[in-house]
Amino acid sequence: MRWRKTSRRPALPLAAQYIAAMLTSIPAVMLMDRIGRKAGFMIATLFGATIATLAIARSEFWFYLLATVLIGIFNGFGSYFRFAAADAAVEEKKSRAIFYIMAGGIVAASVGPNMANLTRDWLYGVEFAGSYATVVSFYVLAFFIMAFLKIPRPLAAV
Repeated sequence: MRWRKTSRRPALPLAAQYIAAMLTSIPAVMLMDRIGRKAGFMIATLFGATIATLAIARSEFWFYLLATVLIGIFNGFGSYFRFAAADAAVEEKKSRAIFYIMAGGIVAASVGPNMANLTRDWLYGVEFAGSYATVVSFYVLAFFIMAFLKIPRPLAAV
């Protein structure tokens, strides 16, 4: 099904993204418990934005809906960044590590919409394809940064 700008389904992709994040949070913990947080976060960066760029460029609504689900899966994993930061920091710097993660989220909340507006027409002459391509670059950057981080496995509950 082709997606037109006049489509009456603008809320469905966003709802799918949030539902996917919600449904992923517990399986994400279970996976990261088995393979480690670093590997889990790196796997999570591989989801979503690439096919969202293609879906928008091709005007394929259902393909875009799948992409938003995959982005939601990434968000389900990403909600555990603050716990990984706290576990990786020495005791006296745990609160600072959590602060940096939370501050990064606040910065992202203001930079993200501005980046979307600045890059919305960069690719294919299709509105917002460039925005998702920019998200891909952020995911790639996050992947490589995480490759060099030392994130310890969570301690077993006492």
